[in-house]
Amino acid sequence: MAPGKMTPAVNLVKWWKAYVPVKGQVTRTISPFQQDVLTPFIKSAPEQLKHKITDNLLDVGPALLLGFGIMSWANAEHEKEAKKHRH
Repeated sequence: MAPGKMTPAVNLVKWWKAYVPVKGQVTRTISPFQQDVLTPFIKSAPEQLKHKITDNLLDVGPALLLGFGIMSWANAEHEKEAKKHRH
């Protein structure tokens, strides 16, 4: 065995036979402890949220208003029908 060359586990020999490394390709890795995945998202979340709300307010706002109005009207009618027999 050449120095620095590792052999795969016995159960993976068949799978690794098909692997052909790309010549000249540089692969780099970063330690999981150095990765910072959530911090940029958390820092930019309020600005992105404000942007999404203001961009879509004219599209979604009227529908939400109409839906809330219909729901309020339907609840009032239901209450009126439910109490109608009491008088």
